[in-house]
Amino acid sequence: METTNSNPIPQAISPVDAIWSIIQSQSKDVKQAIFLRVEEERRETQANSERVLKQLKELAPGPAGFLQLDSILPASKMTVEELREDAYEEKYGL
Repeated sequence: METTNSNPIPQAISPVDAIWSIIQSQSKDVKQAIFLRVEEERRETQANSERVLKQLKELAPGPAGFLQLDSILPASKMTVEELREDAYEEKYGL
């Protein structure tokens, strides 16, 4: 005797598939707006990546071969000894 289940078991759906289903059910104007927004975010991300890469390429080796990070990070007002003490305090509580 074969038994049938009247309540189907829900299938798992990935978040991407769920979002895609929602997008597909929208009007043409909404789909276009979503596309434009995604494209804008992609361009901004690419521009930020290119800016960071350009800044990294412009870094000149400083004394003893260390990179000068002034173009990326603000200059520190602390001396090397103060930075070392600060790091020890933060890490070891000394």
